[in-house]
Parts: sequence; C-alpha cells; structure tokens
Amino acid sequence: MLNKSPKKILLFFIIFFFFSFLTIFASEVTVPSGPDACCKISHKITINGNTCQAGQSVAATSGDASACDSHATYCDDSAQYWSSFCIINTVLNIGQYIFYFAIALSFLFISYAAFLMASAYGDPKKMNQGKQTLIFALIGFAISLLGKFLPYLVAFFLGMKISI
Repeated sequence: MLNKSPKKILLFFIIFFFFSFLTIFASEVTVPSGPDACCKISHKITINGNTCQAGQSVAATSGDASACDSHATYCDDSAQYWSSFCIINTVLNIGQYIFYFAIALSFLFISYAAFLMASAYGDPKKMNQGKQTLIFALIGFAISLLGKFLPYLVAFFLGMKISI
C-alpha cells in the first residue's frame, strides 16, 4: 500500500494541469475565416498602438468582419491583432461578471460577520467566529479587486502592451 501525503498528490495535480495548459500553446493553429474569424468588442481596447472602439467588429479582413456583424463598423487597426482583441475583450467581460459577483458575495459575508459579532452578547467564541469571518471576507474583497488586473496579466503573457 502506498503512503502518499495529500500535499504531494496536490502538488502533482498542480504541476500536471500547469503543463497540460502549456500544451495549448504548442498545438497547431488553423486560421479561421468568415463568422469564426471575428468578434464584436464591447470595450475600447488599445494593443501595441492599435485602437478599436466599443461596438466595432475586429477581424483579419473587412470581409470577415461583415460576415460577423453587418451592422457594426470594422476596426481598420484590428487586422494584425484581431484575435488578441477578441481574447482581451472576452477576459474583460468574464472578469467584469466575476468581479461584481465577488463584490456582492463579500458584502454578504461582511454583513454576516457583523451579525455574528452583534449577536455574540459577550460570548468570546461567537465574537471570534465573527472576526474570522470578517477577516476572510476582507481577504476575498481584496482578491476580487486584484481580479480587475486580469486583462493586463493576460496581455503580459501574450507579449502585448494594452490600455483599456
């Protein structure tokens, strides 16, 4: 019978998933065309000096952009970095929803901690539980604020300079 500690097993899975994630970058890339080769961005994004406005379609060519959304205007600066515009826009949209959810959840836990501390009536155990809940809620709030920097982190790993 093998006696492996849980820390070693966890470390193995973290390393395994990290290297599995890296294989995505080593895979063969095919260039899509038509409606699969574009997206409509919802934020003003600048990548390496190329700026596209919110509501514009970004694509490799204007023909691909018109196949994506015939009503949106084509961003002329997007031809070279169109996939990067789409990735950053997607990260921004997902990050925005996660941020709002995390802020709401932090507020609920801060309210719960306040309730625990107010209803402790001198009981040190309940007061300590309220303090712990408050500390963890504030840590969660701080982490959710750090989540606003996720697009910059993605751009850094993609080797781009962006402004949002």
